[in-house]
Amino acid sequence: MASDKDWRFYVANIAATALLVNGISYLARGSKSKDKSEGEEEKASCPFSCKGLFQEHDFATACGVVSVAGAVCMQDRLPYAGAAGALASVLPFAHSETRSSACPLTTAVSLAACGYLFYSKSGRF
Repeated sequence: MASDKDWRFYVANIAATALLVNGISYLARGSKSKDKSEGEEEKASCPFSCKGLFQEHDFATACGVVSVAGAVCMQDRLPYAGAAGALASVLPFAHSETRSSACPLTTAVSLAACGYLFYSKSGRF
């Protein structure tokens, strides 16, 4: 059975995987950074609660959401998913809170794959 998948299909899956790894690690890091007081019981809450106009969220959580959204765009093969993924790859380097904890390997893989997908699209340039 012949496969009609080209290189762009495989590169998109690699980019989505790298973005998911980055996004999940940022989301986990953001939830761990919220220290609970001693003796205070941990409460289950919505990760997107509007309490105090998003005071509970930090930049790591925002980077995680953008990375996971970019990965979903890659999987669904949406237009300009390469540009969205590239933005999600470099976003953690824009803030000192996440700059030191960003993984250079997965960031480089996702940025290279997203750049390839964006520039190799036929008819774009």
